Amino acid sequence: MTFKNFVCKGILVFAGLLLLGWIGKYIYMVDGEIDWFRFMLVYGVPVGIPHMFIGIYPVSLEWLLCA
Repeated sequence: MTFKNFVCKGILVFAGLLLLGWIGKYIYMVDGEIDWFRFMLVYGVPVGIPHMFIGIYPVSLEWLLCA
C-alpha cells in the first residue's frame, strides 16, 4: 500500500465519516435523544449510495476516489 492509497482510502474516509457524524448530530438529535430514522438517513444515504449501483452499473468507480 502506497502512501497515497493510505491517505485516500484510509485517512480521508475516516475523516469524512467523523465530519459527517459531527455535522449530522445536529440533524439526528431531537430533544437530546437520537431519532433513529434520521440517524439512518444521515449515515445510510452517503455510505449506501455507491453500493446501490454495483449491480446496476458494474464499472470500476476508482475515478471517484482520489484519482
